[in-house]
Amino acid sequence: MSILKVAETQVMQGAPEGWIPASENGWGYLTLLELQQAGHTDLIARTSREGGEPEYRIEIDVEIASYVEEAGATYAPAFLDWTWYFRLPINGNHVWGVVNDTLAEFRRPPEPNDVREAMKEAIEELYS
Repeated sequence: MSILKVAETQVMQGAPEGWIPASENGWGYLTLLELQQAGHTDLIARTSREGGEPEYRIEIDVEIASYVEEAGATYAPAFLDWTWYFRLPINGNHVWGVVNDTLAEFRRPPEPNDVREAMKEAIEELYS
């Protein structure tokens, strides 16, 4: 199983200019994971979260871990210790739009592994 290798990503002091935040959910995690799997670790950055861990983050952490597991990946427990960013493709297209277009082809609600496959295809299309 693949896992987001947190230690292999760059740490920045603030939000990188021209980058967008990865959502704090399974889609955000899978985007970063698939970028890393495709060899684009340089397009991922993280900034430290300030302060303690609110109780709601524990619930979010459990939900993300469950979703990621259903997608056939392993969850990095340190994911929510950071705010994550990734660089948009040079052509300006948005990863989420391409993923949504791919998922629209499904006749049923997509499963997490379908989302992961769509994410992989979007990253291949947009970042190659």
